[in-house]
Amino acid sequence: MDASASMGANRRMGEVKAAILSMLGVSYQKRDQVALIAFRKTQAELLLGFTRSVDLARKRLAELPTGGTTPLAAGLELAWKTLAGLKLKDKDARPTLVLVSDGRASAGLGKAPFQEALEAAERLGRRKINAIIIDTESGFLRFKLCEKLGEKMGGIVITMEELRSEGIVEAVSAFGGPERRIWR
Repeated sequence: MDASASMGANRRMGEVKAAILSMLGVSYQKRDQVALIAFRKTQAELLLGFTRSVDLARKRLAELPTGGTTPLAAGLELAWKTLAGLKLKDKDARPTLVLVSDGRASAGLGKAPFQEALEAAERLGRRKINAIIIDTESGFLRFKLCEKLGEKMGGIVITMEELRSEGIVEAVSAFGGPERRIWR
């Protein structure tokens, strides 16, 4: 989850948290485990390891500060490590990465930040990780950066407008049918 300054603007974070809480409710009903990673300033942080506790996830979301730059590549790399750790513990796990961001990478390790993010997304795509990208970009001028990330990851992109009109369950249910990717 992108927790940078751009996400904290214009009530966006409130909408994002509401969407994530809705997804957590669905995960709880399915008895899925969830983990929560936030990235802001210069790093990504695992706020919550894999758990079935919606209450704990809700608490961590409520406490989540926003601000600073967007180290998107660091968030994607930590997501990969977290998912790989799950697969080591449970070889039958079928993890899905849900990226919530506007795609505006602004911090990295030396290269252009968005280029680093694209490379991290491509590595995830090569590993056949199921991916859903919730694009929080809003306004008249849109850069469609999440679409580029989605192409590299081989995932689906859902806009906040689609979530508002369809609801999280309906929008995400399009993912998971016979076209679902298989982890390798």
